[in-house]
Amino acid sequence: MVRRFGSWIVLAVLAALLCTVRGVSEPVLAPATQDLSADAAFLVEAGILQGFPSSWCAQDGPVSKEEVVVVAARVHSYVVLRVAKGNMSEPLDRPLQRLYSLRPKGAGPVYGIGPESWAYPAALYLRWVDGVAPGRAQEVLSLAGRSRFECYAAARSSIERASQAHKEAQSDPVMQWGGQ
Repeated sequence: MVRRFGSWIVLAVLAALLCTVRGVSEPVLAPATQDLSADAAFLVEAGILQGFPSSWCAQDGPVSKEEVVVVAARVHSYVVLRVAKGNMSEPLDRPLQRLYSLRPKGAGPVYGIGPESWAYPAALYLRWVDGVAPGRAQEVLSLAGRSRFECYAAARSSIERASQAHKEAQSDPVMQWGGQ
């Protein structure tokens, strides 16, 4: 029992670190030489762009606030489920839907996204993330209006940096105390 509880503590600390360490979760725009279509393919394969039309994934254009909020929430969910927990079977939208089901009756808009919007569960999730790591929501919302390919590059970069940070934490003996 103590061993299992210790593992959850380490996982919670790691997830908080992944959310709060600058340079891991802040959006970074892609260098001009990077193949931007590869970012879209990576995110489609990871399930981040699931449900978006293929034309949306393949063509550049401005990204809406709703779209960037959904992508950011799924990226965070991917990092927590796939990278930190190693859970490859749980749908990325499940944590978003759990928060949505717990919303208070008559809940109002979040970041200007109303309860009737398809992006509302992601907005609730992003608000929860912002409560754990203040300032993250503003960083995500700053991508609204930029190009889709910039959004893709920032999302892929965040996943890759979080994966690297997780690998480094796994090899650090200080981070292993809870699982012993």
